[in-house]
Order: sequence, then C-alpha cells, then structure tokens
Amino acid sequence: MRNFLFSILASCIFSFSAIAQNQTATAIVLVTDFQNNIKGGEIILFQDVDSDAEIQGITNSEGKFEVQLKGNTTYEIKIKGFSEDEDYSTIPIPEIKEGEKMTFTIDIQFEPAKSFTLENVHFETGKASLKKESYLELKELVEYLELKENVQIEIAGHTDDVGEEKPNLILSQKRAETVRNYLISKGIKATRLKAKGYGESEPIADNNTEIGRQKNRRTEVHILD
Repeated sequence: MRNFLFSILASCIFSFSAIAQNQTATAIVLVTDFQNNIKGGEIILFQDVDSDAEIQGITNSEGKFEVQLKGNTTYEIKIKGFSEDEDYSTIPIPEIKEGEKMTFTIDIQFEPAKSFTLENVHFETGKASLKKESYLELKELVEYLELKENVQIEIAGHTDDVGEEKPNLILSQKRAETVRNYLISKGIKATRLKAKGYGESEPIADNNTEIGRQKNRRTEVHILD
C-alpha cells in the first residue's frame, strides 16, 4: 500500500547476564495506529543496510512479535505494503560482547492508506474480460486479503468519458464484479467483498488526453471500516 503517514516511538532496555546470546539482540516490536489500536497481521522488515539481508516478523493478534537482530549492524525498518514496501526508520544495533544480553522494544505507529489503485489490472477494450498480465497483481491482492483476514474491501471500477455515460457505468460495474469473482474463486469470502462501478463520474485526470483517459480507466480497492 502507499501513502503511509509515519511516526516512530522507540525505547530501548538493555540488560546483561552471564549467558552468551551469540551476539544477537532481541527486539520486541509493537505495531499500532495513531489511535493506539493494535495492528495484527502487519509484516515488518528489518533490512541490513550493508548486506541488504532481510529479517521479517508478522504481528500477532496483540500487534506484537519478537525478532533476533545482529549486533554491530544498522537495520532499515520497512512496513510491507500491498504492492511496495514503505520505509519507516533506521535503527543501529550496537556491538554485543560475549556474555551480554540485550533486549529492546520498538513501538511503531502508522496509518495505512484507505484506498489504492491496482496499477497493473487491465481489461480488454470495451469488455469486462481481464488481460493476462492482470493476474500477478490480483494474486498479490489475494495474499494481502489472506493476511488481513478481517479486512473488508470495495472494488471500485472507473472508466474514461469515451462513449455514453450509462454504458460506461454498466461496464465499470461488470469490471468490478469480475475482480470480485476472481477473488472469491481464490477462497476470499464473498461477504468481505463489495463491487461498485462508478463509470466516468470520478476522473482523476484530463479526459482530453490519451494519458489522462488511461489514468481514468482504473480499478481501485477501498478499505472499508
């Protein structure tokens, strides 16, 4: 997903014991939104800035997980979105000496976007048939909905203003229903999915240019509360 709003709250607690920890630190991660509601099913990535190696954790029903991070390493924290990862912050892990035990907590707060466009979902001209290249992004949407098992969405179909208004409205509805039916065929519950066509009524670009019309022919996903 795109357009995250970011804020970071981090606190570190260090303790020492006689037990060697293989020079790793335990990070206890808590993820919430800005109203302090817990965020289950969020994937948080820790990317080593030197090697690009990634470690990931998924928040449980309490919005938490634990992860082991190497000492003397700086990690870039990212929040995995629907189609791209969002940079959040960086955190340096100091060198951990033999016999030291290090534990720290990271509180992550963010607000995910409530809507996004399926950039690579396309239909045959004047039809509600999906083009072959659409299925990769729809597969990612299925995986997203499987992870966010309580999320309900609206699939919104939009057209440009070429042709008559009523046929465009009907076409946009059929296209939204095509996407909904595909998701249902992959095991997503129908009760979680709403399809609505908006026709040409909500342009986001100038219909007087081909580039603008192309942008207006789109399928969006709206996260429903």
